[in-house]
Parts: sequence; structure tokens; C-alpha cells
Amino acid sequence: MYTLKENLTFAERGAATDYIVNTVLSDGNYQPYFFEPAKLVAFALYFVPEFTFSEDDDVVEKVLNDVELNQLYVKSQKKCIFPVIALDARTIIDYKLANANPMNEMFTEITKLVKSVESKLDGIDAKDFAADVKKIAEHITEVDFPSIIKEVVKK
Repeated sequence: MYTLKENLTFAERGAATDYIVNTVLSDGNYQPYFFEPAKLVAFALYFVPEFTFSEDDDVVEKVLNDVELNQLYVKSQKKCIFPVIALDARTIIDYKLANANPMNEMFTEITKLVKSVESKLDGIDAKDFAADVKKIAEHITEVDFPSIIKEVVKK
């Protein structure tokens, strides 16, 4: 016989929400068909103290096939905070999807590249750099900036 847990800690509430969000956005891919099963599994894991499983169990299958647990889930929709948790998860998913802009990802990658270049340039002494450029420039009749830069970077 399953019973509904009366009080959930803030950490448990967050863990239940995170479980749903992370399941639906598995590996960064949006998988909307996981939303309902993820809600049911989170409900079982965080709201039903008697629900147990072993390492070998397929938790999703066990939850989906447990008639008593599913009945408790339906009855609980008006009695507990779980629908609010599911709504929180949906809000987080929607936010992440709305902000999953390829331009944001490109900007992040460009920022990483710029930081990498900056860290490499930090090791170059400006005075030595200027002197090296001047020496190289004296030997070049035609300005060839890519070659100058390659030569200076080698040193």
C-alpha cells in the first residue's frame, strides 16, 4: 500500500523538478515525449516513501506498470504540491528552449577563442614585440603582415 508523503523539503522539491527537466532535456536534446513519464517517476521517487527499486530495475517501466502507484498519482493531483513542481519543470524547460539560440552558442565559442588568444598574448612582452616587428620590417620591401605575425609568434 502506497501513501503520499505529507511534507517535501525544499531540496526534495528541487530534486524532483530537476529530475523532470533533465529527463526532458536529456543530453541537451528536447524530448517532449519524456515529460509525462518523467513526472510520474519523479512523483514516485519523491512523494511515495514506500516506492522502492533495485539497481537492476528499469524505474520508468516499473512506475508506468504499477497500477496502484498510477492511481495514487491521479488522486494526488488536487491534494499535494506535485502539480506545482511539474509546472515549475515545464517553465524551466520552456525557458531553456527559448534561450537555446545558436547565436548564443556561437557567441560563447567566440568568447572562449578570444580568451585563449588573450592568454597566449599575455606572455608576450610589448617592448620585445615592437623591437622584433621593427627588425623584421627593415628587411621587408613589401609589407607582408601575415609573415610578420608568424615570425614574431615563433619567437
